[in-house]
Amino acid sequence: MILLCCVFGLILCTLSGFMREFMNRQTGAAILSVFVCSTLVWLLLGTPSSGINEANIFLVYARNFMDGHGFVYNVGSEQLEGFSSLLWMLICSFFYMMNRAVEVPLFLLNLLFGIITVYACLKRCNQKPTFLVLFCSVPAWFAWCQIALEESGLWCLLLTLSILAVSERRTSQSAWLLPLLALTRPESMLWGCWLILILFLGLGLDRGWRAGLRAVFRPAFTFGMVWATLALFRGHYFGNLLPSSSFTKALHGLQVNMGAGVFYLLGYLFSNPVVLLVVLVFGWACGREIVRKRGLSRALAVGLCLIPALGIPLMVGDEKFRAFRYYQPIWPLLCLVSAWAMPLLYERLSKLFRWLAPVSLLLVGWVIFTLTANLKHEFRMAGKGREQGAVLARMFEGHASLPSVAMTTAAGCKYIYSGEVYDLKELTVAKDHMPGGERGVESQTTFNREVFHEWSPDILIRSESDPSDRYVIQGLQSELRFRERYIKGELWYNDEIFFAYFSRRFINGLEEGHYAFNQDLQYALNMEDWQESSVAFPGEVRRPNHRTTHSSGFNLYQTPLRLYQQE
Repeated sequence: MILLCCVFGLILCTLSGFMREFMNRQTGAAILSVFVCSTLVWLLLGTPSSGINEANIFLVYARNFMDGHGFVYNVGSEQLEGFSSLLWMLICSFFYMMNRAVEVPLFLLNLLFGIITVYACLKRCNQKPTFLVLFCSVPAWFAWCQIALEESGLWCLLLTLSILAVSERRTSQSAWLLPLLALTRPESMLWGCWLILILFLGLGLDRGWRAGLRAVFRPAFTFGMVWATLALFRGHYFGNLLPSSSFTKALHGLQVNMGAGVFYLLGYLFSNPVVLLVVLVFGWACGREIVRKRGLSRALAVGLCLIPALGIPLMVGDEKFRAFRYYQPIWPLLCLVSAWAMPLLYERLSKLFRWLAPVSLLLVGWVIFTLTANLKHEFRMAGKGREQGAVLARMFEGHASLPSVAMTTAAGCKYIYSGEVYDLKELTVAKDHMPGGERGVESQTTFNREVFHEWSPDILIRSESDPSDRYVIQGLQSELRFRERYIKGELWYNDEIFFAYFSRRFINGLEEGHYAFNQDLQYALNMEDWQESSVAFPGEVRRPNHRTTHSSGFNLYQTPLRLYQQE
């Protein structure tokens, strides 16, 4: 609790300094642009209220942490760093301590982060309309940094302020921004070292190498102390010196997924004409500074600082999310450098084109986002997970032992449902340390079936509309061992209906007369042992041998709660 209050107090002090200057300048453009664009994106995404599944992961850990269970996903399980940002998890914990309904406060906080980010760029830009047009032409930034309710907005703010401080050789601000950066994302280990190197290079060219070395000592010391403290804490608490993420796994294994990283970069460049335009102008501006041999100018320093943004996706490879989440946090800086260079290009354009270009860029950017981003699915699946958790909570309310559940988008379900929930896609449980088990927080490549059978969950929820389920589970439902242990169908309790795979052991243990089960006949016909199951059904619950059709089109075969198999 003391650590939480100290961290949040440091953030408030940081924000208060910016807000004092902000209120003195009365810059409404940042507020208007962020608020209006975020609202439009929120409407386009179907007015989500719970963020994406990864946002629910933070909320699960925050709730368990504030309830005194520590950093755990399932209460009573092994302590595990299954979240991607320690600082954002602590922020979520603070809001959870104040009010259990944390979604609106987190959204407002993300809006504040976005406003400060835009304001910091506008303050350094003479071509403010140009920057705002470029920035607002990519709605994906608002989706990931505002609406998703994860740490992207915080990461974007700290990364922007840190790079601007380094490019302007401000060692005092760098000394407290870099430690906050280290608390936010695992890749800050690379970002921080690189930014310190660029800061030393700029100071050395301006003041001499000895003076530069003395000046860079304080930022390097504070950043190193925070990282060393985090490493000691992780080693003592989690048993790992490094955080669990796809970046640190790639760094530890020296795996560079160059092919996937290149395709990911090309996909980002051609995802929106505005992105391609901004990146081309950004590259031209940096190249122009190199040719002019003006030393480490501000534009060139920002360009050099952004090199890790290219290298990290090459190491990690592709990701499962659409709209290129990895690159969104650097978008404000790309727009800023491009806006610095735009006056040189405007001189060669006619006045009519100068007026038509901004309108065209905004229109094209938003139309392309609406047609191609397809982010609504991420928010819909997170909301559906919460709905499934609510159904399970009502069906098994009052049970001393709640059934365990396994699914791919499990965080929403886990946030509502008190029983044990296994996340097949994220694997945010202790089985990460099993021999042969593989775990990925951001980039999933395999699914260990042995881990699944050791968990032996009572219920496996399969989303037919989620293509990632087929990728993660890898045909688990067609495995002989799985067919021997699980049966597919509907479980009825009062007015509640739940369609999933159920453990035969779990079905056998339910109370007769309270629950009814309808087996999926199509699935049963594909089972090698389906004829060995008894179909005697208690008459007071269901009539036997009655075939029905599920609303999704599945044929259902009503079976008893007790399924006797021949030994």
